[in-house]
Amino acid sequence: MNIVNSPEPLENVAYKIGTDGMANVWIRQEASSQETEEGYIAEEVYFKVTPSVISKEEILADSGFFFTAMCDEKPGSMADHLQLEAVRKAKRDQISAACQAIIFAGIDVELSEGVQHFSLTETDQINLFGKMAQLQSGAERLEYHSDGAPCCFYSAADMAKICAEATKYVSLMTTICNSLFVWLANCTTRGEIAGIEWGAEIPDDYKSEVLKAYLAADAAE
Repeated sequence: MNIVNSPEPLENVAYKIGTDGMANVWIRQEASSQETEEGYIAEEVYFKVTPSVISKEEILADSGFFFTAMCDEKPGSMADHLQLEAVRKAKRDQISAACQAIIFAGIDVELSEGVQHFSLTETDQINLFGKMAQLQSGAERLEYHSDGAPCCFYSAADMAKICAEATKYVSLMTTICNSLFVWLANCTTRGEIAGIEWGAEIPDDYKSEVLKAYLAADAAE
């Protein structure tokens, strides 16, 4: 980002095709309102895009996003990586990683001997599926372990609770993730996409019926 001065009012957004066929883009924050004795002053970012990849209309619709995204880049850098679908894919990958991390971190379960924590990595989930099969076969004591503890025997009731709460948790987090994906797919600007984060309040229009049912059940408890 640079600080620029001009004796004349500055355009907030300028998009001009250069001799190399690339679009030169200047975005200034509140340029017209920053008047000084010497003229006009503004914070400015300057970058280039391929016109067929990012149009002037897209820059105008998302000027705040582009300003923030290119603020720390070298002036004149190419910004084709901010093409809408690339930004959408990056956000989808970010949401997916956040969902996986929160699932893998696991849950606390209130058992007959107190609260214990259980991680839910892919291996843990597979192991719990095995415990569910043992429960269905009538096992009364099942070997397992909480985080950082040695393997021990759990009663069928405690093991059933661990499996049930783990399954519900994984399903809920996955359902939240899927609804975030639906929201993401419906965004038309990069600014909207940037506002989606894990933990954000999902608009009702993008909540699946399953997620609504989970939330209603939690609210009723």
